[in-house]
Amino acid sequence: MIGVKNIYLRFMVKWKNMNKMKFDEEQEYLYQVVMGMLVSPDTTCSVAPDSEKYYVVNLKHSYYIVLTYDYIKLTNHNHHIGLNMGQKYMGELILKVRKKIEKDLDNHEKTIFKNQIDLLKKIILTIKDDNPITDIKQLDL
Repeated sequence: MIGVKNIYLRFMVKWKNMNKMKFDEEQEYLYQVVMGMLVSPDTTCSVAPDSEKYYVVNLKHSYYIVLTYDYIKLTNHNHHIGLNMGQKYMGELILKVRKKIEKDLDNHEKTIFKNQIDLLKKIILTIKDDNPITDIKQLDL
């Protein structure tokens, strides 16, 4: 029984390693650039839904990346790099960009919601100032 378990574990390790992305040198550098830009607070991400193009922009350093499921383009106004990487590689990068977009939009939504709560509190205070009754719940309408 132990032999079967060892064979199964070896198979699973090989299967897991087979599915890992293997980059050539240029792909590896581009992958690191995209990942580095995604963790930078100065980077913004956006998507064009119809064309399914993903944009990663760092205005502080003037780096711009365009990603599709077929290729990646990187520019800094002086140099331009374009590379076809295939859907497997690009799908992984796009997934990370989508997660960054989702995280940024969640933070934006929290800010908007906080502003809504602040507005409601301000309205209540304004109403209280105009009314001698201090507790709004005591109003009999």
